[in-house]
Amino acid sequence: MHLQEEVICPACERVSAPWNQSRDRLVCPACRHQTSVIAGTIFDKTRTTLTTWFEAAWHLTTAKKGLSARTLERTLRVAWTMRQRFYVAMVDAERTLLCGEVEVDDTVIGGVHQGGTRGRGRNNSVVVIGVDVK
Repeated sequence: MHLQEEVICPACERVSAPWNQSRDRLVCPACRHQTSVIAGTIFDKTRTTLTTWFEAAWHLTTAKKGLSARTLERTLRVAWTMRQRFYVAMVDAERTLLCGEVEVDDTVIGGVHQGGTRGRGRNNSVVVIGVDVK
């Protein structure tokens, strides 16, 4: 695992050199607070593997007309709560508008098809992402 040169402890907020690892946890050398790389994310406090989470994310984002919890459960054998965590993470009601320097990138999901239909007849999706640069 590659760690950054400096890490901010969520408990004592001290900046220090990379933490020691024990039992897949990161340990702050100053206050001995233990945390993990998925703490505070939608993956936190779940026994579902990250591979399953990523597969569920792929299904949710590539379904043309949305994906029901029942379909997700049949496909991956995962619970409704996983779908809800993704939806809560994707919709932030208190989000602020992007301001200052903003970076935007786009991509096409669906790949290139040789000899296929061009333009609107293609089954590709355009994804555009914008972020504030701090």
